[in-house]
Amino acid sequence: MVKAYLRYAQHDAFGVIASPNCNAVVHPDGTVFTGALESVLRWSARTGVIAQRLRAAAASGPGAEAVAEVVRLELDAAGGTLAVGHFDGRIRLWDLASGAERVALYGHRRAITALRFDRSGLQLASGSADTDVVLWDVTAEAGLFRLHGHRDAVTDLCFLDGARARAAPSDVRAGTHLLSCGKDSLIKVWDLQQQACVHTAAGHTGEVWALDASPDGSRLVTAGADDAARVWRVRLPEAGAAVSDGGALLVPAGSLARRGKARAVSVRFDPTGRVLAIASLDRAVDLFAVRSAAELKRAAKRRASRAAERAARKVRRKEARAAGTFVDGDDEAVHEADGEDDARDDGGLFAGDDGALDASADSSLEFAPMPALRASGKLSSAAFLPAARGGAQADGGAPARGAMRAAAAALGATVGAADGGPAARRAGAHAPPPDAVLVLALRSNALAAYAVRAQASAGAGAADVAGGGGDEAEAADAARAGGGGSVQQASVVDACGHRSEVRALCLSGDGRLAATVSDGQACVWSADGGSCLHALPCGYGLCCAFVAAATHLLVGTKSGDLQLFAIASAALVQTLPAHEAKPVWALAVLPGGLGVASAGGDKALRTWQLEALRETAEGGGGGGDGAPAAPASKVAALRLSAERVLRLTDEALAVAPSPDGRLLCVALLDGTVKVLFADSLKFYLSLYGHKLPALTLDVASDCAILASGSGDKSVRLWGLDFGDCRRALHGHTDAVTAVRFVRETHYVLSASKDRTVRYWDADTFQQLLVLQGHTAEVWGLDVSRDGALIASAGRDRSVRLWRRTDEQLFVEEEREAQLEALFVGAQLQGERDEGVDAAAERALMGSGARDDGADGVGSGSGALVESGAAGRRSIDSLRGTERLLEALSVLKADDERRAEYEAAIALWEKNGGGKAGVRRPVLVPNGLLLGKSPDDYLLHTLRSVRPADLEQALLLLPFSGVVALLTRLAPLPCAPTSTELVAKVALFAARVHHRQLSASPSLAPIVAQLSARLDSALRKERAVVGYNLAVLRHLRDEAEAQGDGRLFEDAIEARAARVRAAKEPGAQTKLRGGGKHGRGADRPPKPKVAHAQAPVKPPTGKAKANGRNKGS
Repeated sequence: MVKAYLRYAQHDAFGVIASPNCNAVVHPDGTVFTGALESVLRWSARTGVIAQRLRAAAASGPGAEAVAEVVRLELDAAGGTLAVGHFDGRIRLWDLASGAERVALYGHRRAITALRFDRSGLQLASGSADTDVVLWDVTAEAGLFRLHGHRDAVTDLCFLDGARARAAPSDVRAGTHLLSCGKDSLIKVWDLQQQACVHTAAGHTGEVWALDASPDGSRLVTAGADDAARVWRVRLPEAGAAVSDGGALLVPAGSLARRGKARAVSVRFDPTGRVLAIASLDRAVDLFAVRSAAELKRAAKRRASRAAERAARKVRRKEARAAGTFVDGDDEAVHEADGEDDARDDGGLFAGDDGALDASADSSLEFAPMPALRASGKLSSAAFLPAARGGAQADGGAPARGAMRAAAAALGATVGAADGGPAARRAGAHAPPPDAVLVLALRSNALAAYAVRAQASAGAGAADVAGGGGDEAEAADAARAGGGGSVQQASVVDACGHRSEVRALCLSGDGRLAATVSDGQACVWSADGGSCLHALPCGYGLCCAFVAAATHLLVGTKSGDLQLFAIASAALVQTLPAHEAKPVWALAVLPGGLGVASAGGDKALRTWQLEALRETAEGGGGGGDGAPAAPASKVAALRLSAERVLRLTDEALAVAPSPDGRLLCVALLDGTVKVLFADSLKFYLSLYGHKLPALTLDVASDCAILASGSGDKSVRLWGLDFGDCRRALHGHTDAVTAVRFVRETHYVLSASKDRTVRYWDADTFQQLLVLQGHTAEVWGLDVSRDGALIASAGRDRSVRLWRRTDEQLFVEEEREAQLEALFVGAQLQGERDEGVDAAAERALMGSGARDDGADGVGSGSGALVESGAAGRRSIDSLRGTERLLEALSVLKADDERRAEYEAAIALWEKNGGGKAGVRRPVLVPNGLLLGKSPDDYLLHTLRSVRPADLEQALLLLPFSGVVALLTRLAPLPCAPTSTELVAKVALFAARVHHRQLSASPSLAPIVAQLSARLDSALRKERAVVGYNLAVLRHLRDEAEAQGDGRLFEDAIEARAARVRAAKEPGAQTKLRGGGKHGRGADRPPKPKVAHAQAPVKPPTGKAKANGRNKGS
């Protein structure tokens, strides 16, 4: 009989504020989005609370893959759509108002390294480690084309839609050019209409890691691995014109010295274009104030006047020397001053075509250095608070200042926010908002927000730029090195996670609390909500355990100390030197809970006794962040006292007692496991068989089996009666770091450096399940007493909880699903390696693409195809092809069945019909058609394939399937709801198989029928769309003429507010509860409809959001 098990599924993951491999983006309302492994978190930087969590639904069942890590984020200008790039090359688009995933796009083979929306938010560009750039249509949820040209990973992207695009009419599409940089040290300009590279710049000596264009599109700043950022003038041709005399589109305009010594990670202009930030991989952020045109002219005039003064001094010096009245000391001082002026002025002014000095081309004049900013840890990214909706922030109007003030307050970036005094808060309520708000994502799992002012404010000193991470002398040096302006730390989010990797984890007896330790910190978590109850400063923790009914936490450190914490008061109760300044590798609570055993690097096994000294009134466990605190009760203050010491022949790495308290097992550095009698610590058994030392031990509840995990990647099961090795379980691909038995069973859980947790049956020696999710080594593992909850933690700083579900698990099904997944993955990888996708792209796009040799960088042979199809073959596209082939097969069988029915009807009528007493044949409905007609069933199948995978699914169809599909689409009635889908499928199939269709005379009537029907249907659809577009433009112009530019914004914001209100607790009660309007007090009244004879006036006041959009 086949044995069934219960499946474990991930329930929660917490402990990560900002992943070190992902950037952070700022929403216009002041909240910050960060990648937290496979999830995206929306933080309120001022309160440190998670406002929203976005996580793709993981597939369940045999062979289900875990969601890949989030490595890139990008927000559109309106703040309504978030693009999330994953490590496996997928891109997911999220609707922030509803919190739902809109679509998943798959167009890259490797990790996403760059994402950027255009100004309208209708196009998304993505770059990847596979060296390709893909342009996506956000509305159609499909790829447009792929751009080839980089020879190494693409690192950053930027649309060129500055002043020219903003000044263009709305009918002209903005963002006609795309900038990209990569590790190949090249900066490329792509013409998106021609789908080709029109310029390549090579100004860096190494990798180019980041770039950004100024808001007006006139300047481009790039930064790489060297200590200087390059500034470029952007010269885009006007609409319909070409660059004169073959000039370059990017003209060098100087460089900016960076104080950061490591490579750059981010280059960003603030939305107003007044501040430039260049963040380095180390703690340094270089800030520059961008001078306006008037300031630039004044600076150029001052420089010219200084040059004239130097020339006059030289003349006077020469005359004085000739007259004999000049002193040599004065000559040296003047010469030194002139040298400083020359050093300051050199490097900058460029000569124009007429030989005059061109101040606009001088980066040293345009970018004035500000005080340097040093964060508290290494940086992942830097991002500015984006502009207010509609771009009103740039002009500095009252609405823009109000929006900036509100968003800055949400980030804590107000005057006096650092000290928090009442007087400072009152002053900050009326003070102008900062020029920019900069948010830094730190690799130490933290966020920091800074208020940036281009002009120095009163009282802003060197402490304002220290960032909380450096000493005062370092901050003073940074302030002296910088120019004007000030930078003040506004808020920090760092209380909900570890600064370094988690080394150990333990669960309380009831499974309600979890504890983790790392270098310098121990955290106590609520297992129900994932909130951090206490962050306890400690040494470098290597192991931990709850003691005294989870009222205290015991931590073993690398320095050899045992630290005892009271959880209720979050206080350090005792620090005990335990193992002679050697690491404490393991702790184990002895049965009964009154003793603890510790194993350390001093070659000793020690036991400790818990003693109650006095009774104090304290609260129980819990409290903080929604966890209810237990009522005050008499709790004994605990202390640890040494009990016994056993000297060993080598370092002890792990210790585990038997549940009955009879035996004590110790793993030694020599690779053996010693089994001792717990009462006398005398030798009982020696277990050997591991090739490398055992790192973890655990004993089953019946004391019959010992499980050991070793650095040799195996889990061994030992019998404690005779010390025999029952089986070595192989499955992990790296060292096993933790093993645990599920209580009252022989089920074993093991964690490993291979980033997985595996579930075994120690009776049948079979692997039951592989729990995937961690992105780095797993160091800690524990299971609750009832076996319903598994907790794991590791180097990725996350704590993951796995819950036992009611879904049954069968070993054979799981094994077959894993083999199928391996087969499909190998098939996809093999096709990519053989160039199948590249051949399909070339056949699809034709030979019109050209090489970038015209730039002077490429080979000029024309062999390099610069554009191709956007999609990539994936498991989803394979399944889409299978569904299409299955549907065509079902329809073919249904046609044969209908033909047989018609033949039976004809025979029945020929034999006299009902006169002969023979019943009329009946056509039984085909259940495979799901109650639909054949045409509707075909359209239903086509719609079931996601738009992003449709083209790849059609590419995988054999030619016979394409012919069958076109044959069924030709007579299909083109309804308004299906015209676009039918046209897309037919045109794509005809373009891919053009040669075969042209060479088959029998298919000519089908193609002609399709062409005629689609031509008329598309003309009708185009007329309808054109009419609606003209009406909307008329309404927009009418609203703008009457002085109200917010045509649809009020309705959109009102709808978003209703969606947010519906998600709040108690929202259903509010909607159902009476109120003024009956079925929901928050529903606005319906506006009155004006008669056709009376002119319709635009609504005012509160009626705007209620009436205008319904009328339009």
